This record gives sequence, structure tokens and C-alpha cells, in this order.
Amino acid sequence: LKVTAPADNSKTGTSLTDVKGTVDDVNATVTVKLGNSTQTALLTGNNFQASVILAPKVNTIEITATDLATNTSSQKRTVFYDDQKPSLAITNPNQDIRTNKSTLTIRGTASDPYGLAVTVSLDMDGQTYTPALVNGQFEQVVTFTTQKSYAIVATATNEVKASTSAQRNV
Repeated sequence: LKVTAPADNSKTGTSLTDVKGTVDDVNATVTVKLGNSTQTALLTGNNFQASVILAPKVNTIEITATDLATNTSSQKRTVFYDDQKPSLAITNPNQDIRTNKSTLTIRGTASDPYGLAVTVSLDMDGQTYTPALVNGQFEQVVTFTTQKSYAIVATATNEVKASTSAQRNV
């Protein structure tokens, strides 16, 4: 039994996951168990495939191949399903503002409800900044080069590529 997908200890933002792999006996039966649900995988030659619907957070998938002599081989895969977007707040400025200063420090907070790693980016006038997220907080100094209206978009993205954005106009 060789399981090629999903990778063990993987993280995903999609609830439907394909379990795939191969067996060395074309007469084997492959079962896929997730929680209280067990299904027989579709076998095409030596390749097997089954789709499972993950529950939020940690899922343990058990894959078992059984040959005609009832010999078995099993493997497990742990998959973390994050069905939530990260939270994001711009705390400074707390609303759209006007200023006559050439710089402004953008501050905010970001986190993931399940504790996955989050990165923050700020986009302003064609420039992208990637401030560090320390204890759930970030800050970035931006410079205004000409007198005009600037849209500053903050985006928080977690490990499964789910994202949340917020904007301030200065």
C-alpha cells in the first residue's frame, strides 16, 4: 500500500480531499475511513482513489488494503482543515483620514481562528510591504511621495491561502 495523497500532516482550506495511491495487488480491496465513515476506494488497475469530506480542524484518515488472502496493510494520514478566514483589523488609522505629513505608521492585528500561521501584506500605490506579525500585531511606515489620495490595502493570509483584506484611504 502506497498513499500518494494527501500528504501526512498537510493543511487545506478545501473540505473535499482526494485520497489516492497504489497497491501491488490488482485484486486488493482498499477502504478509506474518516471518523465513523468507511468507504471502499475505486480501484483502477493498481491505482485507488476515494474522496472524503473533512471536518474543521484535525482529521485522521485511515487507509487499509486487503488482499484475497485477507492480509492487510494500513496507513494513516492526518489532515488539518481550516474552514475559517483569518481576522484582520487596521487599528491606526482607525478610519479614512487626511494628513499633511509625508509618512504614516499603519498598525493592526491579524490572527487565524485555529492558530495557523498568518502573514500580512500592505499594498499602496503599486508598492507591497510585508510587515512582521509579532504577537498578532503588525506595523509599517508608509511614505507619501505626492499630494493625492492613497488607498492602503492590508491583507492577512493564512497557511491554506485563505485571506481577509481591509482598506484605509489617506
